[in-house]
Amino acid sequence: MVERLFIEFFHNRVVRVISLLLILIISFSLYHRYIQQDEPWFGEQAYWLLKEGDVKIKSMPGVFDWTNKMLIFHKLFVWVGAVIIAVFGWSLYPMKLFILACFILLAYFLNKHASDLMDKKKWNWLTLLLLISIPELIHRSFMFRPEVMIMSLGFLSYYCLINFENKGRAYFAVLAGLFSGLAFLTHLNAVVFPVVGFIFLLWRKEWKGLMFYSLICFGVCMIYTIGLWDANTFDQYMFEMKHWPTHQKTFGDKVNGGILDVVYNNVLRLLGEHKRYFWDQDVWGISGLFLVTIIAQFRYLWNNYRALTQYALLSVLCLAVLSSSPGPRYLVYIMPYMILTTAVGIFRLKDHTGLVGLKAFYVLAVAAQLVFASLTLKSIFEKNYDHVALHDKYLSSIPEGDRVLAPWEFIYNHIDDHQIFSYKTYEYIEDQEKIKLSQLDLLQLAAEKFEMDYIILDHKRKDDKEFPWFNQWEIQPNNYYKEDYRTDKFLILKRIAATPDQ
Repeated sequence: MVERLFIEFFHNRVVRVISLLLILIISFSLYHRYIQQDEPWFGEQAYWLLKEGDVKIKSMPGVFDWTNKMLIFHKLFVWVGAVIIAVFGWSLYPMKLFILACFILLAYFLNKHASDLMDKKKWNWLTLLLLISIPELIHRSFMFRPEVMIMSLGFLSYYCLINFENKGRAYFAVLAGLFSGLAFLTHLNAVVFPVVGFIFLLWRKEWKGLMFYSLICFGVCMIYTIGLWDANTFDQYMFEMKHWPTHQKTFGDKVNGGILDVVYNNVLRLLGEHKRYFWDQDVWGISGLFLVTIIAQFRYLWNNYRALTQYALLSVLCLAVLSSSPGPRYLVYIMPYMILTTAVGIFRLKDHTGLVGLKAFYVLAVAAQLVFASLTLKSIFEKNYDHVALHDKYLSSIPEGDRVLAPWEFIYNHIDDHQIFSYKTYEYIEDQEKIKLSQLDLLQLAAEKFEMDYIILDHKRKDDKEFPWFNQWEIQPNNYYKEDYRTDKFLILKRIAATPDQ
């Protein structure tokens, strides 16, 4: 019974139908896709780089000197964002579409390589299904964050390394070094790829490829140091790196203290690495599939797909050692190798009798991932909204040029006509000064230090447990702000005009 179910469930026709149906639903989910909390962060950096020549975050006054210049930013990612804004204007959708293009590029080369690995001359629908059904990727494939771009660049590096080994042409090693270096320029955590590529070539004794790869990769990575050669600038850079708001317990612990402290902290982080793979249902499916495959079929994988297995294992190890936190967003970097490993393991069993327990696991695990994907899509449809129309509606009643403390996403598309400021400033004040702000503290800061003319509260502020400044939208008596008006979506506060004796 299990044998028959396995064969039917993973029949190419069934997999193709499910994949096409999932692609259709995902396509509909792109319409008015919600704004993730970091998309204003990256978009604003790119905007000010284009507008004023320096990367800045003007919506977060009081945090380092970011309103004038940021030293730490994801360079290539922000540069690409600035180019997109220059071509298409200030809008989130072109930036989201760029990420989608990166995802489609990754899907093409991933399936091309899978077809080569499994000796199939047609599109490998199993690999595609595993890719598009990962909830974490359903979110991030249309989100202006760097993970998908890095995943694509990293996989292109791997793809070129494999082609260099198979064909012996030096330009493949050059391209592999280029793509690894570009991944690092996109995000510092992507140092995983330069290191994995180097060790992979060293392990496989590809000396010529190692030389070309290392020279190109090192040269591209050095671009990151532009603007940091001045001693004072570098000192400030390191200070900000070690005291990054809300992340002191991630990267700071990796570099603070003496050598024994650094070793001890990193050992503790390695012992907690399993959390990354089972963080939530967005990664449970692919993590379980990969780990069971690599353990249960290790001998087969090592004997028949050694290059893939070596690269996958090196990626897992280097991600654990080099990434700044155990969050699942960095697991995205290595998902192509998790997918390929799983696909190879399932494909092998199609023509293999026995191993009934393993076959039952694959059916249940892939089915579970499809359920998780369905739940993810449901949540996306519930969160989606027409942000352009909604933000126009509420900001139209506020005079242009006024200073507005609002949900960060309001910078889309009103960064040109209103001065929009984020609540992140106040979150970071709590974090940096180790204090808890009351509602009156925040209102006083907003009025007297940051001179906000209006405050817009959304439902997050109404129900926020971590920062309960405006719990249930109950505004305490104060001399700073009064209610202007409210709807079912927002409460707007207006600054109280100062009296002559104030």
